[in-house]
Amino acid sequence: MTAPELRPPKGFKDRAELLDFLLEVASLSASTLDLDQLLARIVALIRSVVPADLVAILLYSERRRGLRLRYAEGYGAHMDREWLIPLEEGLTGLAAQQRMPVVCGDVRNDPRYLPVLDAISSEMAIPMTLRGKLVGVIDIQSTRLNAFSSEDSALVQMIAA
Repeated sequence: MTAPELRPPKGFKDRAELLDFLLEVASLSASTLDLDQLLARIVALIRSVVPADLVAILLYSERRRGLRLRYAEGYGAHMDREWLIPLEEGLTGLAAQQRMPVVCGDVRNDPRYLPVLDAISSEMAIPMTLRGKLVGVIDIQSTRLNAFSSEDSALVQMIAA
């Protein structure tokens, strides 16, 4: 898999602003040892650059072969944290299983979508890996149709890497 092209996406005025953003991403994991604080900062960073109604981080449980919600902000953030999504189910499961981003502009017409929140129209699921092993999935949802661009996907992939 090749790295996304480094050019200023819509949310950035120029290349220098994009590089500042990437430096902030790189410093995230070095700045805290507390997982909940780290996840909150990652979600806040994503929400600052990607238009979304819900940003959630699901962590992979190797023992249970599924994804469990660990942190979420936005519409529906109160979802059941005990719910386990098997890797064979949903867009998040597909992203985790294939270790590839999944972007769906209209979840109402996609049978793979797990209809947890009625108002959602678009979903983007980006896998998080470390040294080739699955860590989890960043799941971003919107009430707007076709809400996510290729630039949005590239930015979240940079954060997930």
